[in-house]
Amino acid sequence: MSWHSSCARRARRAQHRRRRATHRGRPVLAVEVLSPSTRHIDLGLKLSRYEAASTPAYWVIDPDEPSLRAWELREGRYEQVARVSGETAATLSFSWPLRIVPDHLIRPDDRPSVDSS
Repeated sequence: MSWHSSCARRARRAQHRRRRATHRGRPVLAVEVLSPSTRHIDLGLKLSRYEAASTPAYWVIDPDEPSLRAWELREGRYEQVARVSGETAATLSFSWPLRIVPDHLIRPDDRPSVDSS
């Protein structure tokens, strides 16, 4: 093995360690977008795992409805703090103020048509 390839390998390992170090810890916010095949996982298993990991906030967006459900960690347990759909806004202020309107998360041409008759 040449000196050059040995140095390059050590540099790649150091770069990988630095990159990995930036991903340590828990997220402050986890957001899942539901799909029919993962709905039960996102609303069951993932919810309980993020709660067990003490992730301060967990949001689930359902693009089919469209809707948003939000939970925040309170005394070690998730408490649902918002459940809105359509044009109803959720105003959340966990670590930063944020206003979300589920309908605005869907492209206009993907929104269900509303019959005005």
